[in-house]
Amino acid sequence: MKQKIIIVVNDIKNIYLFRLSLIRELINLNFNVEIICNKSSFKDRYKKNLKKIKIYKLDSGKKNISFFDNLFYFFSLYKIINKSKPIIVLSYTIKPNIYSSLVCKLLKINCICTLTGLGSTFINGGLLKQITFLLYKFSKSKNTNYIFQNIDDKNIFKEQSIITNNNFKIIPGSGIDVKQYGNIKSKINLHFTFLVIARLITHKGIFEYYEAAKKLKKTHKNFKFILIGDYNSKDKYSISDDLYNKIRKKDILNYQNYSDNVSNIISNSDCVILPSYREGMSKSLLEAAYLKKPLLATNVPGCKEIVINNKNGFLFKRGNINDLASKMIKISRMNNRKLKSFGIFSYNHVKQNFTSDIINKLYIDLINSKL
Repeated sequence: MKQKIIIVVNDIKNIYLFRLSLIRELINLNFNVEIICNKSSFKDRYKKNLKKIKIYKLDSGKKNISFFDNLFYFFSLYKIINKSKPIIVLSYTIKPNIYSSLVCKLLKINCICTLTGLGSTFINGGLLKQITFLLYKFSKSKNTNYIFQNIDDKNIFKEQSIITNNNFKIIPGSGIDVKQYGNIKSKINLHFTFLVIARLITHKGIFEYYEAAKKLKKTHKNFKFILIGDYNSKDKYSISDDLYNKIRKKDILNYQNYSDNVSNIISNSDCVILPSYREGMSKSLLEAAYLKKPLLATNVPGCKEIVINNKNGFLFKRGNINDLASKMIKISRMNNRKLKSFGIFSYNHVKQNFTSDIINKLYIDLINSKL
Protein backbone atom coordinates (compact mmCIF):
# COMPACT_ATOMS: atom_id res chain seq x y z
CA MET A 1 0.00 0.00 0.00
CA LYS A 2 1.31 3.44 -0.95
CA GLN A 3 2.27 5.87 1.80
CA LYS A 4 0.10 8.98 1.76
CA ILE A 5 1.05 12.64 1.91
CA ILE A 6 -1.53 15.41 2.25
CA ILE A 7 -0.73 18.93 1.05
CA VAL A 8 -2.71 21.77 2.65
CA VAL A 9 -2.94 25.19 0.94
CA ASN A 10 -5.32 28.13 0.94
CA ASP A 11 -5.46 28.65 -2.80
CA ILE A 12 -5.24 25.82 -5.35
CA LYS A 13 -3.32 28.28 -7.51
CA ASN A 14 -0.50 27.87 -4.99
CA ILE A 15 -0.25 24.25 -6.15
CA TYR A 16 -0.50 25.12 -9.82
CA LEU A 17 2.19 27.80 -9.77
CA PHE A 18 4.61 26.49 -7.14
CA ARG A 19 4.13 22.82 -6.17
CA LEU A 20 3.46 20.77 -9.32
CA SER A 21 7.07 19.73 -9.76
CA LEU A 22 7.31 18.49 -6.15
CA ILE A 23 4.00 16.63 -6.46
CA ARG A 24 5.16 14.88 -9.63
CA GLU A 25 8.37 13.86 -7.89
CA LEU A 26 6.47 12.50 -4.88
CA ILE A 27 4.19 10.48 -7.18
CA ASN A 28 7.23 9.15 -9.06
CA LEU A 29 8.56 7.97 -5.69
CA ASN A 30 5.32 6.02 -5.20
CA PHE A 31 3.67 8.31 -2.67
CA ASN A 32 -0.09 8.81 -2.79
CA VAL A 33 -0.65 12.60 -2.79
CA GLU A 34 -3.87 14.32 -1.75
CA ILE A 35 -4.62 18.05 -1.60
CA ILE A 36 -6.77 20.17 0.71
CA CYS A 37 -7.61 23.69 -0.55
CA ASN A 38 -10.31 26.33 -0.24
CA LYS A 39 -13.41 25.63 -2.28
CA SER A 40 -13.60 29.23 -3.50
CA SER A 41 -10.11 29.01 -5.03
CA PHE A 42 -10.75 25.93 -7.16
CA LYS A 43 -10.98 26.40 -10.93
CA ASP A 44 -11.69 23.70 -13.51
CA ARG A 45 -8.64 24.75 -15.57
CA TYR A 46 -6.36 23.34 -12.84
CA LYS A 47 -7.84 19.84 -13.16
CA LYS A 48 -5.71 18.77 -16.14
CA ASN A 49 -2.51 19.21 -14.08
CA LEU A 50 -3.93 17.38 -11.07
CA LYS A 51 -5.39 14.25 -12.65
CA LYS A 52 -5.77 11.22 -10.37
CA ILE A 53 -5.07 13.38 -7.30
CA LYS A 54 -7.82 13.49 -4.70
CA ILE A 55 -8.72 17.08 -3.83
CA TYR A 56 -10.71 18.09 -0.76
CA LYS A 57 -12.36 21.51 -1.07
CA LEU A 58 -13.09 23.33 2.18
CA ASP A 59 -15.55 26.22 2.36
CA SER A 60 -13.41 28.88 4.03
CA GLY A 61 -12.18 32.32 2.94
CA LYS A 62 -8.42 32.52 3.03
CA LYS A 63 -8.36 35.91 4.77
CA ASN A 64 -11.34 35.26 7.05
CA ILE A 65 -10.68 35.86 10.75
CA SER A 66 -14.21 35.06 12.02
CA PHE A 67 -13.99 32.79 15.08
CA PHE A 68 -16.78 30.45 13.90
CA ASP A 69 -15.44 30.22 10.34
CA ASN A 70 -12.03 29.31 11.69
CA LEU A 71 -13.52 26.77 14.07
CA PHE A 72 -15.38 25.20 11.16
CA TYR A 73 -12.17 25.17 9.11
CA PHE A 74 -10.27 23.46 11.94
CA PHE A 75 -12.84 20.69 12.46
CA SER A 76 -13.19 20.13 8.70
CA LEU A 77 -9.42 19.81 8.41
CA TYR A 78 -9.30 17.46 11.41
CA LYS A 79 -12.03 15.25 9.95
CA ILE A 80 -10.27 14.90 6.58
CA ILE A 81 -6.79 14.24 7.98
CA ASN A 82 -8.07 11.83 10.61
CA LYS A 83 -9.97 9.83 8.01
CA SER A 84 -7.23 9.93 5.37
CA LYS A 85 -4.43 8.97 7.80
CA PRO A 86 -1.39 10.37 5.97
CA ILE A 87 2.13 9.71 7.16
CA ILE A 88 3.02 13.38 6.66
CA VAL A 89 1.15 16.64 6.12
CA LEU A 90 2.82 19.41 4.10
CA SER A 91 1.31 22.85 4.64
CA TYR A 92 1.98 26.26 3.11
CA THR A 93 1.28 29.81 4.35
CA ILE A 94 0.01 31.03 7.73
CA LYS A 95 -3.50 29.64 8.17
CA PRO A 96 -2.81 26.12 6.79
CA ASN A 97 0.44 26.00 8.78
CA ILE A 98 -1.18 26.81 12.12
CA TYR A 99 -4.25 24.61 11.73
CA SER A 100 -2.42 21.70 10.07
CA SER A 101 0.21 21.60 12.80
CA LEU A 102 -2.50 21.73 15.50
CA VAL A 103 -4.43 18.86 13.87
CA CYS A 104 -1.23 16.87 13.50
CA LYS A 105 -0.37 17.58 17.12
CA LEU A 106 -3.65 16.01 18.20
CA LEU A 107 -3.35 13.07 15.80
CA LYS A 108 0.40 12.56 16.37
CA ILE A 109 1.21 12.92 12.67
CA ASN A 110 4.35 14.52 11.25
CA CYS A 111 3.71 18.00 9.86
CA ILE A 112 6.09 20.06 7.72
CA CYS A 113 5.08 23.73 7.60
CA THR A 114 6.57 25.90 4.86
CA LEU A 115 6.74 29.64 5.47
CA THR A 116 6.66 31.24 2.04
CA GLY A 117 7.60 34.59 3.57
CA LEU A 118 6.17 36.24 6.69
CA GLY A 119 3.66 38.23 4.67
CA SER A 120 1.58 41.33 5.25
CA THR A 121 0.60 40.27 8.79
CA PHE A 122 4.22 40.51 9.88
CA ILE A 123 5.00 43.67 7.89
CA ASN A 124 1.98 45.50 9.34
CA GLY A 125 2.90 44.47 12.88
CA GLY A 126 0.51 45.12 15.75
CA LEU A 127 -1.80 42.75 17.61
CA LEU A 128 -2.46 40.38 14.70
CA LYS A 129 1.27 39.74 14.33
CA GLN A 130 1.56 38.85 18.03
CA ILE A 131 -1.50 36.59 17.87
CA THR A 132 -0.01 34.81 14.86
CA PHE A 133 3.22 34.08 16.73
CA LEU A 134 1.25 32.83 19.75
CA LEU A 135 -0.77 30.50 17.51
CA TYR A 136 2.40 29.13 15.94
CA LYS A 137 3.74 28.41 19.44
CA PHE A 138 0.49 26.82 20.62
CA SER A 139 0.05 24.59 17.57
CA LYS A 140 3.59 23.18 17.39
CA SER A 141 4.63 19.80 18.76
CA LYS A 142 7.55 17.42 18.56
CA ASN A 143 6.07 16.27 15.23
CA THR A 144 6.26 19.76 13.70
CA ASN A 145 9.04 20.83 11.38
CA TYR A 146 9.41 24.21 9.68
CA ILE A 147 10.82 25.14 6.31
CA PHE A 148 12.01 28.71 5.81
CA GLN A 149 12.86 30.16 2.43
CA ASN A 150 15.43 32.60 3.82
CA ILE A 151 17.63 32.98 6.90
CA ASP A 152 15.98 36.22 8.08
CA ASP A 153 12.58 34.54 8.53
CA LYS A 154 14.24 31.68 10.41
CA ASN A 155 15.97 34.13 12.75
CA ILE A 156 12.67 35.81 13.62
CA PHE A 157 11.06 32.48 14.53
CA LYS A 158 14.09 31.64 16.64
CA GLU A 159 13.83 34.99 18.46
CA GLN A 160 10.17 34.16 19.17
CA SER A 161 11.22 30.73 20.59
CA ILE A 162 9.01 28.92 18.07
CA ILE A 163 11.80 26.80 16.63
CA THR A 164 14.67 24.86 18.15
CA ASN A 165 18.00 23.89 16.60
CA ASN A 166 16.68 20.66 15.10
CA ASN A 167 13.12 21.26 13.88
CA PHE A 168 13.69 23.49 10.88
CA LYS A 169 15.37 23.53 7.49
CA ILE A 170 16.15 26.37 5.08
CA ILE A 171 15.04 25.59 1.52
CA PRO A 172 15.44 28.59 -0.80
CA GLY A 173 12.06 28.87 -2.46
CA SER A 174 9.80 26.60 -4.48
CA GLY A 175 12.24 25.97 -7.31
CA ILE A 176 12.28 26.85 -10.98
CA ASP A 177 11.20 23.99 -13.24
CA VAL A 178 13.64 24.67 -16.06
CA LYS A 179 11.98 22.10 -18.35
CA GLN A 180 8.93 24.32 -18.84
CA TYR A 181 10.79 27.20 -20.46
CA GLY A 182 12.22 25.58 -23.59
CA ASN A 183 13.88 27.87 -26.10
CA ILE A 184 12.54 31.34 -25.36
CA LYS A 185 14.22 34.16 -27.29
CA SER A 186 14.40 37.81 -26.31
CA LYS A 187 13.70 40.66 -28.68
CA ILE A 188 15.47 43.98 -29.08
CA ASN A 189 13.24 46.79 -27.78
CA LEU A 190 13.02 50.27 -29.24
CA HIS A 191 12.13 51.48 -25.73
CA PHE A 192 14.00 50.25 -22.63
CA THR A 193 11.31 48.12 -20.99
CA PHE A 194 10.90 47.64 -17.23
CA LEU A 195 8.61 44.93 -15.88
CA VAL A 196 7.05 44.26 -12.47
CA ILE A 197 5.10 41.05 -11.82
CA ALA A 198 3.27 41.19 -8.49
CA ARG A 199 -0.14 41.08 -6.86
CA LEU A 200 -1.55 44.56 -6.47
CA ILE A 201 -1.09 44.79 -2.71
CA THR A 202 0.64 47.58 -0.82
CA HIS A 203 3.59 45.51 0.36
CA LYS A 204 4.66 44.60 -3.16
CA GLY A 205 5.75 48.22 -3.66
CA ILE A 206 3.21 48.99 -6.38
CA PHE A 207 2.89 52.62 -5.27
CA GLU A 208 6.68 53.10 -5.41
CA TYR A 209 6.88 51.62 -8.91
CA TYR A 210 4.01 53.80 -10.14
CA GLU A 211 5.53 56.97 -8.70
CA ALA A 212 9.04 56.17 -10.00
CA ALA A 213 7.59 55.50 -13.47
CA LYS A 214 5.58 58.73 -13.38
CA LYS A 215 8.72 60.65 -12.43
CA LEU A 216 10.87 59.07 -15.14
CA LYS A 217 8.25 59.33 -17.87
CA LYS A 218 8.74 63.10 -17.87
CA THR A 219 12.48 62.92 -18.53
CA HIS A 220 13.07 59.56 -20.26
CA LYS A 221 10.77 59.20 -23.24
CA ASN A 222 12.55 55.98 -24.28
CA PHE A 223 11.37 54.10 -21.17
CA LYS A 224 8.41 51.72 -21.11
CA PHE A 225 6.86 50.46 -17.87
CA ILE A 226 4.84 47.24 -17.60
CA LEU A 227 2.91 45.93 -14.58
CA ILE A 228 1.37 42.45 -14.45
CA GLY A 229 -0.71 41.37 -11.48
CA ASP A 230 -4.18 40.71 -10.14
CA TYR A 231 -6.20 43.16 -8.08
CA ASN A 232 -8.65 42.03 -5.40
CA SER A 233 -10.71 44.85 -3.91
CA LYS A 234 -11.81 42.57 -1.04
CA ASP A 235 -8.24 41.96 0.14
CA LYS A 236 -7.52 44.35 3.00
CA TYR A 237 -3.88 44.57 1.94
CA SER A 238 -4.70 45.66 -1.63
CA ILE A 239 -3.57 48.99 -3.00
CA SER A 240 -6.06 51.85 -2.69
CA ASP A 241 -8.93 52.18 -5.17
CA ASP A 242 -7.49 55.55 -6.15
CA LEU A 243 -4.10 54.05 -7.10
CA TYR A 244 -5.76 51.14 -8.91
CA ASN A 245 -7.90 53.53 -10.97
CA LYS A 246 -4.77 55.50 -11.92
CA ILE A 247 -3.01 52.31 -12.98
CA ARG A 248 -5.99 51.20 -15.08
CA LYS A 249 -5.77 54.38 -17.16
CA LYS A 250 -2.48 52.98 -18.57
CA ASP A 251 -1.04 56.45 -19.14
CA ILE A 252 1.94 55.66 -16.86
CA LEU A 253 2.06 51.87 -16.69
CA ASN A 254 1.11 49.31 -19.30
CA TYR A 255 -1.05 47.22 -16.96
CA GLN A 256 -2.19 43.63 -17.56
CA ASN A 257 -3.89 41.03 -15.38
CA TYR A 258 -1.78 38.07 -14.32
CA SER A 259 -1.55 35.11 -16.68
CA ASP A 260 -0.22 31.66 -15.82
CA ASN A 261 2.51 31.91 -18.43
CA VAL A 262 4.44 35.17 -18.22
CA SER A 263 7.74 33.85 -19.56
CA ASN A 264 7.29 35.46 -22.98
CA ILE A 265 6.59 38.86 -21.41
CA ILE A 266 9.68 38.49 -19.19
CA SER A 267 11.84 37.53 -22.16
CA ASN A 268 10.68 40.62 -24.06
CA SER A 269 11.56 43.01 -21.23
CA ASP A 270 14.96 44.59 -20.61
CA CYS A 271 14.89 44.62 -16.81
CA VAL A 272 12.64 42.97 -14.20
CA ILE A 273 11.94 44.84 -10.95
CA LEU A 274 10.47 43.83 -7.61
CA PRO A 275 9.92 46.72 -5.15
CA SER A 276 8.50 44.37 -2.48
CA TYR A 277 8.79 45.11 1.24
CA ARG A 278 9.62 41.47 2.04
CA GLU A 279 9.49 38.05 0.33
CA GLY A 280 10.04 34.38 1.09
CA MET A 281 12.01 33.77 -2.09
CA SER A 282 10.60 35.69 -5.04
CA LYS A 283 9.42 33.42 -7.87
CA SER A 284 9.13 36.30 -10.35
CA LEU A 285 12.77 37.30 -9.78
CA LEU A 286 13.90 33.68 -10.10
CA GLU A 287 11.99 33.25 -13.37
CA ALA A 288 13.46 36.47 -14.71
CA ALA A 289 16.94 35.45 -13.62
CA TYR A 290 16.66 32.08 -15.35
CA LEU A 291 15.58 33.92 -18.51
CA LYS A 292 18.85 35.92 -18.28
CA LYS A 293 17.37 39.25 -17.27
CA PRO A 294 19.11 42.03 -15.32
CA LEU A 295 17.26 42.65 -12.06
CA LEU A 296 16.36 45.45 -9.67
CA ALA A 297 14.92 44.70 -6.23
CA THR A 298 14.55 46.06 -2.74
CA ASN A 299 17.30 45.17 -0.28
CA VAL A 300 15.02 42.89 1.76
CA PRO A 301 14.77 39.15 2.60
CA GLY A 302 13.67 37.04 -0.34
CA CYS A 303 15.08 39.51 -2.87
CA LYS A 304 18.67 40.15 -1.76
CA GLU A 305 19.49 36.43 -2.08
CA ILE A 306 18.61 36.55 -5.80
CA VAL A 307 19.86 39.99 -6.79
CA ILE A 308 23.60 40.16 -6.17
CA ASN A 309 24.57 43.83 -6.26
CA ASN A 310 26.54 44.81 -9.37
CA LYS A 311 26.65 41.16 -10.53
CA ASN A 312 23.18 40.65 -11.99
CA GLY A 313 21.47 43.88 -10.99
CA PHE A 314 21.11 46.44 -8.23
CA LEU A 315 19.38 46.61 -4.86
CA PHE A 316 17.53 49.74 -3.74
CA LYS A 317 16.13 50.95 -0.43
CA ARG A 318 12.68 49.71 0.55
CA GLY A 319 9.95 52.31 0.00
CA ASN A 320 12.40 54.79 -1.54
CA ILE A 321 11.00 56.11 -4.85
CA ASN A 322 14.07 58.21 -5.65
CA ASP A 323 16.47 55.32 -5.09
CA LEU A 324 14.36 53.06 -7.29
CA ALA A 325 14.23 55.69 -10.05
CA SER A 326 17.99 56.26 -9.90
CA LYS A 327 18.69 52.51 -10.17
CA MET A 328 16.35 52.32 -13.17
CA ILE A 329 18.33 55.08 -14.87
CA LYS A 330 21.63 53.45 -13.91
CA ILE A 331 20.78 50.06 -15.39
CA SER A 332 19.33 51.60 -18.56
CA ARG A 333 22.64 53.40 -19.24
CA MET A 334 24.69 50.21 -19.16
CA ASN A 335 26.03 48.95 -22.46
CA ASN A 336 24.70 45.75 -24.04
CA ARG A 337 27.81 43.77 -23.09
CA LYS A 338 27.38 44.60 -19.40
CA LEU A 339 23.64 43.89 -19.48
CA LYS A 340 24.34 40.54 -21.12
CA SER A 341 26.89 39.67 -18.41
CA PHE A 342 24.26 40.49 -15.77
CA GLY A 343 21.83 38.15 -17.53
CA ILE A 344 24.35 35.30 -17.70
CA PHE A 345 25.16 35.70 -13.99
CA SER A 346 21.40 35.60 -13.23
CA TYR A 347 20.97 32.40 -15.22
CA ASN A 348 23.93 30.63 -13.60
CA HIS A 349 22.85 31.77 -10.13
CA VAL A 350 19.47 30.05 -10.59
CA LYS A 351 20.96 26.91 -12.16
CA GLN A 352 23.35 26.48 -9.24
CA ASN A 353 20.96 27.26 -6.36
CA PHE A 354 17.26 27.45 -7.21
CA THR A 355 16.12 24.79 -9.71
CA SER A 356 13.21 22.51 -8.85
CA ASP A 357 15.56 19.50 -8.90
CA ILE A 358 17.63 21.09 -6.11
CA ILE A 359 14.58 22.20 -4.10
CA ASN A 360 12.66 18.93 -4.50
CA LYS A 361 15.63 16.89 -3.30
CA LEU A 362 15.82 18.98 -0.12
CA TYR A 363 12.10 18.44 0.52
CA ILE A 364 12.28 14.71 -0.17
CA ASP A 365 15.35 14.27 2.05
CA LEU A 366 13.40 15.91 4.89
CA ILE A 367 10.30 13.79 4.22
CA ASN A 368 12.35 10.59 4.16
CA SER A 369 14.00 11.53 7.46
CA LYS A 370 10.53 11.57 9.06
CA LEU A 371 9.38 8.16 7.82
